[in-house]
Amino acid sequence: MAGEIVENYSVKVNKDSSNVGASFSDSIDMSGTAMFQGPITATTSWVALPLPASLSGACNLVIRNNDATNYVQLAVDSGGTYIFARLNAGEFVPIKRIPALPYIRANTASCACFVVAAQQ
Repeated sequence: MAGEIVENYSVKVNKDSSNVGASFSDSIDMSGTAMFQGPITATTSWVALPLPASLSGACNLVIRNNDATNYVQLAVDSGGTYIFARLNAGEFVPIKRIPALPYIRANTASCACFVVAAQQ
C-alpha cells in the first residue's frame, strides 16, 4: 500500500499589518509496520525517547509538550550537546525521516508529552 502516512500542516503569522502563511500536505510510503501513539513523560534527565523497540530505525514523529508551564528539549545525543528543538508548554514539532530516535529532557520538572510515531 502507498501513502500510509498522511501529514497536513498550516502556518499563519500575523504581526502589525503584515502576514504570511502556507499550507503543506504530504503522503509518505511506509516500508515497515511499527507505529505508536500515546503519552510519554519527559524527565529532567536526558533519555532516549521512550518508544517501543520496534521503532528503533528511521521514523516520522510528532511530539507535543502537554505541560502547562515547563519546556522540553530534543537532542541528537545523550548528553544534550546537540539540541535541535525546544518545545514550550503546549507546543509541538513534526520530525520527518529522523534516522534514530532523539533524546528528550524536561526543564525544571517532568512534563507529560504526547507522541505519534511511524516507522519509515
